[in-house]
Amino acid sequence: MAHPSNDRPYVQAWLKRVGRQLSGSGRVSQVAMALSMRQGGEREEWSRRLRDILSGRTKPGAQLIADIDQILAKPSPPSSPVDGQDRLF
Repeated sequence: MAHPSNDRPYVQAWLKRVGRQLSGSGRVSQVAMALSMRQGGEREEWSRRLRDILSGRTKPGAQLIADIDQILAKPSPPSSPVDGQDRLF
């Protein structure tokens, strides 16, 4: 297991990135709803926990970081058709 001081730069960078991603209206609630479906618990409880994490009052665990990253990951864009037509092969 990593010593807490070893992961601090990573966690700080992650917090900055996630803070930016969750700054939009309703984003914390959306992620909280997804976490409640994945891990159980109430959406309001997850909203509070996310705000505590973003403010630095609570340190997230590795699994929670992975889950939040997966929720926030953008889906890959669909491949565009060539010349407006779908590919046959």
